[in-house]
Amino acid sequence: MEITWLTSELGQSAIKFAQKFVDPLEANSKMRKEFTEASPAEISQAITQSVLRNKLSIRWDMDTSDFLLTEDGINQATRPAVAKWRAKMIIEKFGQSAKVLDLTCGLGFDALAMAQAGLSVHAIERDQLVADLARYNLRETTVTVETADSTTADISGFDLVFVDPMRRDPESARKIDGSTQRIFNPENWSPSWGFINSIAVHKQVLCKVAPGIEDKYISDWDTTWISDQGDLVEAMTQSNGSGLRTAVLLQDGALATFADSGTAALKADGEYLLVPNSAITRAGAIAAISNAVGGGLVNQHIGWITSDEAKLIEQMGKDLPRSADVYQILDRTKAEPKSIAQAIREIPASAITITTRGIQIDVEKMRKQISPKLLRSAPELVVALYRDDSGNKALICRRLTGQ
Repeated sequence: MEITWLTSELGQSAIKFAQKFVDPLEANSKMRKEFTEASPAEISQAITQSVLRNKLSIRWDMDTSDFLLTEDGINQATRPAVAKWRAKMIIEKFGQSAKVLDLTCGLGFDALAMAQAGLSVHAIERDQLVADLARYNLRETTVTVETADSTTADISGFDLVFVDPMRRDPESARKIDGSTQRIFNPENWSPSWGFINSIAVHKQVLCKVAPGIEDKYISDWDTTWISDQGDLVEAMTQSNGSGLRTAVLLQDGALATFADSGTAALKADGEYLLVPNSAITRAGAIAAISNAVGGGLVNQHIGWITSDEAKLIEQMGKDLPRSADVYQILDRTKAEPKSIAQAIREIPASAITITTRGIQIDVEKMRKQISPKLLRSAPELVVALYRDDSGNKALICRRLTGQ
Protein backbone atom coordinates (compact mmCIF):
# COMPACT_ATOMS: atom_id res chain seq x y z
CA MET A 1 0.00 0.00 0.00
CA GLU A 2 1.29 3.46 -0.95
CA ILE A 3 0.30 6.41 1.22
CA THR A 4 1.09 9.13 -1.33
CA TRP A 5 -2.57 9.57 -2.22
CA LEU A 6 -3.67 9.55 1.42
CA THR A 7 -1.22 12.33 2.24
CA SER A 8 -2.30 14.46 -0.70
CA GLU A 9 -4.81 17.28 -0.36
CA LEU A 10 -7.36 15.22 -2.29
CA GLY A 11 -6.74 12.14 -0.15
CA GLN A 12 -7.16 14.09 3.08
CA SER A 13 -10.40 15.58 1.75
CA ALA A 14 -11.62 12.08 0.94
CA ILE A 15 -10.89 10.85 4.46
CA LYS A 16 -12.77 13.77 6.00
CA PHE A 17 -15.67 13.22 3.61
CA ALA A 18 -15.84 9.53 4.56
CA GLN A 19 -15.96 10.40 8.27
CA LYS A 20 -19.43 11.84 7.77
CA PHE A 21 -20.86 8.36 7.26
CA VAL A 22 -21.42 5.65 9.85
CA ASP A 23 -21.92 2.93 7.25
CA PRO A 24 -18.76 2.24 5.16
CA LEU A 25 -20.93 0.93 2.30
CA GLU A 26 -22.83 4.20 2.13
CA ALA A 27 -19.54 6.09 2.28
CA ASN A 28 -18.19 4.04 -0.61
CA SER A 29 -21.24 4.77 -2.76
CA LYS A 30 -21.17 8.52 -2.05
CA MET A 31 -17.41 8.79 -2.53
CA ARG A 32 -17.44 7.15 -5.97
CA LYS A 33 -19.68 10.00 -7.11
CA GLU A 34 -17.79 12.73 -5.21
CA PHE A 35 -14.22 11.61 -6.03
CA THR A 36 -14.51 10.34 -9.59
CA GLU A 37 -10.76 10.61 -10.20
CA ALA A 38 -9.93 8.26 -7.29
CA SER A 39 -9.50 4.53 -7.87
CA PRO A 40 -11.58 1.97 -5.94
CA ALA A 41 -8.44 1.07 -3.95
CA GLU A 42 -7.83 4.70 -3.01
CA ILE A 43 -11.45 5.15 -1.92
CA SER A 44 -11.17 1.99 0.20
CA GLN A 45 -8.00 3.35 1.85
CA ALA A 46 -9.71 6.64 2.65
CA ILE A 47 -12.69 4.87 4.19
CA THR A 48 -10.39 2.69 6.30
CA GLN A 49 -8.59 5.78 7.59
CA SER A 50 -11.90 7.49 8.38
CA VAL A 51 -13.04 4.48 10.42
CA LEU A 52 -9.74 4.32 12.32
CA ARG A 53 -9.73 8.08 13.00
CA ASN A 54 -13.27 7.93 14.35
CA LYS A 55 -12.42 4.93 16.53
CA LEU A 56 -9.32 6.58 17.98
CA SER A 57 -11.11 9.91 18.42
CA ILE A 58 -13.77 8.22 20.55
CA ARG A 59 -11.16 6.28 22.52
CA TRP A 60 -8.97 9.29 23.23
CA ASP A 61 -11.67 11.99 23.21
CA MET A 62 -9.59 14.22 20.95
CA ASP A 63 -9.18 15.34 17.35
CA THR A 64 -7.31 12.68 15.36
CA SER A 65 -7.51 14.33 11.92
CA ASP A 66 -3.73 14.87 11.80
CA PHE A 67 -2.92 11.15 11.86
CA LEU A 68 -2.73 8.21 9.49
CA LEU A 69 -3.39 4.96 11.29
CA THR A 70 -3.50 1.16 11.32
CA GLU A 71 -5.74 -1.13 13.38
CA ASP A 72 -2.84 -2.80 15.20
CA GLY A 73 -1.16 0.56 15.70
CA ILE A 74 -4.07 2.17 17.52
CA ASN A 75 -4.61 -0.93 19.65
CA GLN A 76 -1.10 -0.57 21.10
CA ALA A 77 -0.80 3.22 20.92
CA THR A 78 0.06 5.11 24.10
CA ARG A 79 -2.63 7.43 25.43
CA PRO A 80 -1.65 11.10 24.95
CA ALA A 81 -1.68 11.91 28.69
CA VAL A 82 0.64 8.97 29.39
CA ALA A 83 2.98 9.83 26.52
CA LYS A 84 3.23 13.43 27.79
CA TRP A 85 3.92 12.22 31.33
CA ARG A 86 6.66 9.88 30.06
CA ALA A 87 8.32 12.66 28.06
CA LYS A 88 8.35 14.90 31.13
CA MET A 89 9.75 12.09 33.25
CA ILE A 90 12.56 11.51 30.75
CA ILE A 91 13.52 15.17 30.94
CA GLU A 92 13.48 15.09 34.74
CA LYS A 93 15.67 11.96 34.90
CA PHE A 94 17.94 12.33 31.90
CA GLY A 95 17.89 16.05 31.12
CA GLN A 96 16.42 18.22 28.37
CA SER A 97 19.39 17.52 26.11
CA ALA A 98 19.04 13.73 26.28
CA LYS A 99 19.14 11.99 22.90
CA VAL A 100 16.41 9.35 22.71
CA LEU A 101 16.24 6.37 20.38
CA ASP A 102 12.65 5.16 19.95
CA LEU A 103 13.53 1.65 18.89
CA THR A 104 10.01 0.52 17.92
CA CYS A 105 8.12 3.68 17.09
CA GLY A 106 5.00 2.23 15.47
CA LEU A 107 2.72 5.11 14.44
CA GLY A 108 4.96 7.54 16.33
CA PHE A 109 2.78 8.72 19.22
CA ASP A 110 5.45 8.38 21.93
CA ALA A 111 8.06 10.01 19.68
CA LEU A 112 5.59 12.83 19.02
CA ALA A 113 5.15 13.57 22.74
CA MET A 114 8.90 13.46 23.33
CA ALA A 115 9.57 15.80 20.42
CA GLN A 116 6.86 18.21 21.55
CA ALA A 117 8.56 18.27 24.96
CA GLY A 118 11.78 19.39 23.26
CA LEU A 119 13.69 16.11 23.27
CA SER A 120 15.91 14.99 20.39
CA VAL A 121 14.40 11.77 19.03
CA HIS A 122 15.43 9.29 16.35
CA ALA A 123 12.79 6.63 15.61
CA ILE A 124 13.04 3.17 14.09
CA GLU A 125 10.24 1.08 12.58
CA ARG A 126 10.85 -2.10 10.62
CA ASP A 127 7.55 -2.16 8.70
CA GLN A 128 7.87 0.08 5.65
CA LEU A 129 4.18 1.07 5.57
CA VAL A 130 4.04 1.83 9.30
CA ALA A 131 7.28 3.80 9.03
CA ASP A 132 5.74 5.90 6.24
CA LEU A 133 2.66 6.53 8.38
CA ALA A 134 4.89 7.53 11.31
CA ARG A 135 6.77 9.99 9.10
CA TYR A 136 3.47 11.59 8.19
CA ASN A 137 2.30 11.71 11.83
CA LEU A 138 5.64 13.26 12.84
CA ARG A 139 5.92 15.62 9.88
CA GLU A 140 5.77 18.78 11.99
CA THR A 141 8.53 17.66 14.38
CA THR A 142 12.29 17.17 14.09
CA VAL A 143 12.01 13.40 14.58
CA THR A 144 13.73 11.28 11.94
CA VAL A 145 12.14 7.90 11.17
CA GLU A 146 14.38 5.12 9.90
CA THR A 147 13.02 1.94 8.34
CA ALA A 148 15.14 -0.75 9.98
CA ASP A 149 15.09 -3.86 12.15
CA SER A 150 15.33 -2.92 15.83
CA THR A 151 17.54 -5.94 16.56
CA THR A 152 20.27 -4.71 14.21
CA ALA A 153 19.98 -0.97 14.88
CA ASP A 154 22.99 1.09 15.93
CA ILE A 155 22.23 2.30 19.47
CA SER A 156 25.49 4.20 19.93
CA GLY A 157 25.22 7.96 20.26
CA PHE A 158 22.01 7.86 22.29
CA ASP A 159 21.52 8.51 25.99
CA LEU A 160 18.33 6.51 26.31
CA VAL A 161 16.59 3.74 24.37
CA PHE A 162 12.80 3.57 24.53
CA VAL A 163 11.17 0.29 23.52
CA ASP A 164 7.50 -0.52 23.04
CA PRO A 165 7.69 -4.13 21.84
CA MET A 166 4.93 -5.67 19.74
CA ARG A 167 2.76 -7.55 22.21
CA ARG A 168 0.11 -8.76 19.79
CA ASP A 169 0.31 -11.50 17.18
CA PRO A 170 -0.34 -9.90 13.76
CA GLU A 171 -0.94 -13.36 12.28
CA SER A 172 -3.72 -14.30 14.71
CA ALA A 173 -7.43 -14.11 13.96
CA ARG A 174 -8.92 -10.71 14.68
CA LYS A 175 -11.59 -10.20 17.32
CA ILE A 176 -14.85 -8.36 16.67
CA ASP A 177 -13.22 -5.04 17.64
CA GLY A 178 -10.45 -5.62 15.07
CA SER A 179 -7.70 -6.38 17.59
CA THR A 180 -5.36 -9.36 17.37
CA GLN A 181 -4.41 -11.80 20.13
CA ARG A 182 -2.16 -10.61 22.93
CA ILE A 183 1.24 -12.25 23.43
CA PHE A 184 1.68 -12.93 27.14
CA ASN A 185 5.19 -14.43 27.16
CA PRO A 186 7.71 -11.52 26.99
CA GLU A 187 10.22 -13.76 25.27
CA ASN A 188 7.81 -13.91 22.33
CA TRP A 189 7.41 -10.14 22.07
CA SER A 190 9.07 -8.36 19.16
CA PRO A 191 11.78 -7.55 20.09
CA SER A 192 11.99 -10.19 22.80
CA TRP A 193 12.58 -9.47 26.47
CA GLY A 194 15.95 -11.21 26.17
CA PHE A 195 17.02 -8.82 23.43
CA ILE A 196 15.80 -5.81 25.42
CA ASN A 197 17.92 -6.97 28.36
CA SER A 198 20.94 -7.27 26.08
CA ILE A 199 20.54 -3.58 25.17
CA ALA A 200 20.30 -2.66 28.85
CA VAL A 201 23.85 -3.91 29.35
CA HIS A 202 25.07 -0.96 27.28
CA LYS A 203 22.36 1.71 27.53
CA GLN A 204 19.66 3.00 29.83
CA VAL A 205 16.41 1.46 28.63
CA LEU A 206 12.79 2.43 29.19
CA CYS A 207 10.40 -0.32 28.14
CA LYS A 208 6.63 -0.18 27.90
CA VAL A 209 5.34 -3.54 29.12
CA ALA A 210 2.04 -5.25 29.82
CA PRO A 211 0.65 -4.37 33.29
CA GLY A 212 0.45 -8.07 34.15
CA ILE A 213 4.12 -8.81 33.49
CA GLU A 214 5.53 -11.35 35.93
CA ASP A 215 8.01 -10.13 38.53
CA LYS A 216 10.63 -12.66 37.42
CA TYR A 217 11.18 -10.60 34.26
CA ILE A 218 11.50 -7.21 35.97
CA SER A 219 13.06 -8.15 39.31
CA ASP A 220 15.81 -5.52 39.31
CA TRP A 221 14.16 -3.04 36.95
CA ASP A 222 12.35 -0.01 38.40
CA THR A 223 8.73 -0.42 37.35
CA THR A 224 5.82 2.02 37.30
CA TRP A 225 2.21 1.04 36.74
CA ILE A 226 0.29 3.87 35.06
CA SER A 227 -3.41 4.66 35.35
CA ASP A 228 -5.16 7.20 33.16
CA GLN A 229 -8.70 8.36 34.04
CA GLY A 230 -9.02 5.42 36.43
CA ASP A 231 -7.91 2.78 33.90
CA LEU A 232 -4.69 0.80 34.34
CA VAL A 233 -3.26 1.22 30.85
CA GLU A 234 0.37 0.15 30.98
CA ALA A 235 3.48 -0.49 32.98
CA MET A 236 6.85 1.07 32.24
CA THR A 237 10.09 -0.40 33.44
CA GLN A 238 13.58 1.16 33.60
CA SER A 239 16.83 -0.76 33.48
CA ASN A 240 19.72 -0.52 35.92
CA GLY A 241 17.38 0.08 38.82
CA SER A 242 16.92 -1.30 42.31
CA GLY A 243 13.57 -3.03 41.87
CA LEU A 244 11.57 0.05 42.90
CA ARG A 245 7.81 -0.31 42.42
CA THR A 246 5.57 2.75 42.00
CA ALA A 247 2.13 3.71 40.71
CA VAL A 248 1.36 6.87 38.75
CA LEU A 249 -2.23 8.07 38.52
CA LEU A 250 -3.28 10.61 35.88
CA GLN A 251 -6.73 12.18 35.84
CA ASP A 252 -8.00 15.44 34.34
CA GLY A 253 -4.56 17.03 34.43
CA ALA A 254 -3.81 15.94 38.00
CA LEU A 255 -1.02 13.53 38.93
CA ALA A 256 -0.27 11.43 42.00
CA THR A 257 2.53 8.95 42.71
CA PHE A 258 2.39 6.06 45.18
CA ALA A 259 5.29 3.86 46.20
CA ASP A 260 5.59 0.52 47.95
CA SER A 261 4.98 1.49 51.58
CA GLY A 262 5.21 -1.73 53.53
CA THR A 263 2.51 -4.02 54.83
CA ALA A 264 -0.99 -2.74 55.53
CA ALA A 265 -2.77 -3.55 58.78
CA LEU A 266 -5.77 -5.90 58.88
CA LYS A 267 -9.32 -4.63 59.43
CA ALA A 268 -12.33 -6.52 58.14
CA ASP A 269 -15.11 -4.75 60.08
CA GLY A 270 -14.94 -1.12 58.88
CA GLU A 271 -17.98 0.87 57.83
CA TYR A 272 -16.52 1.76 54.43
CA LEU A 273 -14.94 -0.38 51.71
CA LEU A 274 -12.14 1.02 49.56
CA VAL A 275 -10.98 -0.68 46.34
CA PRO A 276 -7.63 0.90 45.38
CA ASN A 277 -6.82 1.83 41.80
CA SER A 278 -5.37 -1.22 40.02
CA ALA A 279 -2.05 0.58 39.44
CA ILE A 280 -1.64 0.99 43.20
CA THR A 281 -2.45 -2.67 43.77
CA ARG A 282 0.06 -3.81 41.14
CA ALA A 283 2.77 -1.60 42.61
CA GLY A 284 2.23 -3.03 46.08
CA ALA A 285 1.41 0.43 47.42
CA ILE A 286 -1.91 -0.43 49.09
CA ALA A 287 -0.56 0.44 52.54
CA ALA A 288 -0.30 4.08 51.45
CA ILE A 289 -4.08 4.17 50.92
CA SER A 290 -4.83 2.14 54.03
CA ASN A 291 -2.69 4.40 56.22
CA ALA A 292 -4.25 7.54 54.72
CA VAL A 293 -7.71 6.50 55.93
CA GLY A 294 -6.73 4.72 59.14
CA GLY A 295 -7.95 1.43 57.73
CA GLY A 296 -6.79 -2.09 57.03
CA LEU A 297 -7.12 -4.99 54.62
CA VAL A 298 -10.19 -7.22 54.76
CA ASN A 299 -7.79 -10.15 54.46
CA GLN A 300 -4.00 -10.40 54.20
CA HIS A 301 -4.37 -11.89 50.70
CA ILE A 302 -7.01 -9.46 49.39
CA GLY A 303 -6.23 -5.86 48.38
CA TRP A 304 -9.49 -4.35 49.65
CA ILE A 305 -9.52 -1.95 52.59
CA THR A 306 -12.13 -1.10 55.21
CA SER A 307 -12.16 2.02 57.37
CA ASP A 308 -14.38 3.86 59.85
CA GLU A 309 -12.84 7.29 59.23
CA ALA A 310 -15.65 9.10 57.41
CA LYS A 311 -13.91 12.50 57.23
CA LEU A 312 -10.68 11.06 55.82
CA ILE A 313 -12.64 9.06 53.27
CA GLU A 314 -14.70 12.10 52.31
CA GLN A 315 -11.53 14.07 51.65
CA MET A 316 -10.06 11.23 49.61
CA GLY A 317 -13.19 11.24 47.48
CA LYS A 318 -12.60 14.90 46.62
CA ASP A 319 -8.95 14.47 45.64
CA LEU A 320 -7.81 13.97 42.05
CA PRO A 321 -6.56 11.66 40.79
CA ARG A 322 -8.98 9.32 42.59
CA SER A 323 -6.90 6.65 44.29
CA ALA A 324 -9.74 4.28 45.23
CA ASP A 325 -13.41 3.57 44.65
CA VAL A 326 -15.31 3.96 47.92
CA TYR A 327 -18.44 2.16 49.11
CA GLN A 328 -20.54 2.32 52.27
CA ILE A 329 -21.04 -1.16 53.72
CA LEU A 330 -24.69 -1.81 54.58
CA ASP A 331 -24.43 -5.47 55.59
CA ARG A 332 -22.15 -8.51 55.69
CA THR A 333 -23.03 -12.10 54.94
CA LYS A 334 -21.73 -15.35 53.49
CA ALA A 335 -20.83 -15.38 49.81
CA GLU A 336 -23.72 -17.70 49.02
CA PRO A 337 -26.73 -16.86 46.81
CA LYS A 338 -29.31 -17.69 49.49
CA SER A 339 -27.59 -15.59 52.17
CA ILE A 340 -27.04 -12.65 49.80
CA ALA A 341 -30.63 -12.77 48.54
CA GLN A 342 -31.90 -12.59 52.10
CA ALA A 343 -29.54 -9.72 52.98
CA ILE A 344 -30.64 -7.53 50.05
CA ARG A 345 -34.32 -8.43 50.06
CA GLU A 346 -35.45 -5.26 51.82
CA ILE A 347 -32.88 -2.91 50.27
CA PRO A 348 -34.20 -0.87 47.29
CA ALA A 349 -31.97 -1.12 44.21
CA SER A 350 -32.18 -0.07 40.57
CA ALA A 351 -29.37 -2.44 39.60
CA ILE A 352 -27.13 -5.07 41.16
CA THR A 353 -23.39 -4.89 40.48
CA ILE A 354 -21.29 -7.87 41.56
CA THR A 355 -17.55 -7.48 42.03
CA THR A 356 -15.16 -10.18 43.21
CA ARG A 357 -11.64 -10.64 44.52
CA GLY A 358 -10.04 -14.04 44.95
CA ILE A 359 -13.25 -15.88 44.00
CA GLN A 360 -14.23 -17.33 40.63
CA ILE A 361 -17.98 -17.38 40.09
CA ASP A 362 -20.49 -17.12 37.28
CA VAL A 363 -21.53 -13.51 37.89
CA GLU A 364 -24.59 -13.60 35.64
CA LYS A 365 -25.84 -16.80 37.22
CA MET A 366 -25.46 -15.36 40.71
CA ARG A 367 -27.19 -12.13 39.68
CA LYS A 368 -30.22 -14.15 38.60
CA GLN A 369 -30.13 -16.13 41.85
CA ILE A 370 -30.01 -13.10 44.15
CA SER A 371 -31.68 -10.30 42.24
CA PRO A 372 -34.76 -8.82 43.92
CA LYS A 373 -37.40 -6.72 42.22
CA LEU A 374 -35.60 -3.62 40.92
CA LEU A 375 -36.85 -0.07 41.43
CA ARG A 376 -35.84 2.49 38.81
CA SER A 377 -35.80 5.35 41.34
CA ALA A 378 -33.46 3.57 43.78
CA PRO A 379 -29.64 3.76 43.73
CA GLU A 380 -27.42 0.92 42.56
CA LEU A 381 -26.50 -1.85 44.99
CA VAL A 382 -23.02 -3.38 44.96
CA VAL A 383 -22.27 -6.89 46.17
CA ALA A 384 -18.54 -7.29 46.85
CA LEU A 385 -17.41 -10.91 47.24
CA TYR A 386 -13.99 -11.92 48.52
CA ARG A 387 -12.10 -15.00 49.57
CA ASP A 388 -11.52 -15.40 53.30
CA ASP A 389 -9.86 -18.18 55.29
CA SER A 390 -12.91 -18.52 57.53
CA GLY A 391 -15.30 -18.76 54.57
CA ASN A 392 -15.94 -16.51 51.59
CA LYS A 393 -17.63 -13.21 52.48
CA ALA A 394 -20.07 -10.83 50.82
CA LEU A 395 -20.25 -7.10 51.53
CA ILE A 396 -23.52 -5.39 50.61
CA CYS A 397 -22.65 -1.80 49.63
CA ARG A 398 -23.72 1.54 48.22
CA ARG A 399 -21.24 3.26 45.91
CA LEU A 400 -19.90 6.62 47.15
CA THR A 401 -17.20 7.33 44.53
CA GLY A 402 -15.89 5.63 41.39
CA GLN A 403 -17.46 3.88 38.45
